[in-house]
Amino acid sequence: IFGVERNPEACLVTEFSLILTLLSYVDPPELHRLPNFKFPTLHNEQIFEADFFSDESGFWQANQRFDWIVGNPPWVELNPRDKDEQPVISWIRQPQRMAAAPVARFRSSEAFTWRVSEQLAEGGIVGLITQATSLTNDQSAGYRKAFFAQNKVYRVTNFSNLAYLLFESAEEPAANLIYSIGSPDEPKPEIIHFGPLVVNQPATTPNQNRRRKAPWVLT
Repeated sequence: IFGVERNPEACLVTEFSLILTLLSYVDPPELHRLPNFKFPTLHNEQIFEADFFSDESGFWQANQRFDWIVGNPPWVELNPRDKDEQPVISWIRQPQRMAAAPVARFRSSEAFTWRVSEQLAEGGIVGLITQATSLTNDQSAGYRKAFFAQNKVYRVTNFSNLAYLLFESAEEPAANLIYSIGSPDEPKPEIIHFGPLVVNQPATTPNQNRRRKAPWVLT
């Protein structure tokens, strides 16, 4: 399991959670019987503290390829003058990228859907929670045309009907994309599209407190 995150606290929480998960599979006496046992070093070995778009980071220098890539990238329209966002801004602005992998209005989620493909192993699959408006906005027409032409998209789950309910803090509706790298010579799969409605969800509250609106299960 590998991950990349530029927030150091998030990295440490993830690493601690992975160690706890390891311990849930073994009993402490088993570890005592292992000679010179040490917990694995995860920081910047498997959980990289880095900007995903920084080519100089240890994450990209490791030159890994993955069978599965999952994530929930940020959904924001970046300010090109923001110094903290220059790695992704520079990546979007590369002339060859702008032609082959267009991104509308510096939308970070669209940039992520393109760049993760560079880390896929042969036959690898991507699953991302992304910005649903990229599927419908006029500004993203170029992005959609290129993305669906270059990738094999298997499923789109559009959560627009659950906007502000599924993710209360999100300012945009969400969608889930399942896809892999396509080839011009192979046929595209039929895309399954699913748009769940609130009325279809059997449970929207985790307890008897009906004032709590956030769903805890999605069918």
